[in-house]
Amino acid sequence: LLIQGDSQAYHWTAVEIAENIHDQGWLVWNDWLREMHGFVPAYFAAAVYAVTIPELWTLIPMNAALHASATLLLFLIVKNILRDWRMAIMAVLPFWLFPSAMNWYAQIHKDGISIFGTYLILYGCAVLAQNQSWKASSRRFVLEAVWLFALGAGLVWVVRPFLLNIILGIATFWGIVLIVLFCCQGSLLAPIWRLAFLLLIILIIVIVAIEPGIPLVDK
Repeated sequence: LLIQGDSQAYHWTAVEIAENIHDQGWLVWNDWLREMHGFVPAYFAAAVYAVTIPELWTLIPMNAALHASATLLLFLIVKNILRDWRMAIMAVLPFWLFPSAMNWYAQIHKDGISIFGTYLILYGCAVLAQNQSWKASSRRFVLEAVWLFALGAGLVWVVRPFLLNIILGIATFWGIVLIVLFCCQGSLLAPIWRLAFLLLIILIIVIVAIEPGIPLVDK
């Protein structure tokens, strides 16, 4: 663990929660989850500690899976841009191998979850930008993009709710781009795009509703 930072607090909080789980059962984990939203990484660590032992090395599989998944998403995003898988691999190597990445995969931290969620959103945008997504029979691509966007927004909201302002801007931007492209292609009334508009609108409403910094709903 770094001497300064949130990781030590997450670790000792997770140890305390894991001990309470052993003494009182898993309902304690739910109680902590409702009371301390800012310590979400500690909840995940506590669940691992409770079924193993309260040592940091037990988190290696979870952190490695998050980092590997984020690397794969980044590779897919870059490959869509460069159209060359070899160049895409070279482009993602710094993210995958640089020691600075140990800040989030070698200890308890929010960055691993938020980075993975952000890359899910960006990959959803990349899916919408593919040529296949503009075909009349490509409903699967639209649904896949919206699903990726929603899952990514949910993961980011769990650990860094304030980043949803940026996510909302991305959603709005892509919504405007889609509207312009639909109008230019004369396919604004096609069933697949009506579905896409509906899902995008619902997604934006959900993001605004759960974002604590935007007073859409009465908290």
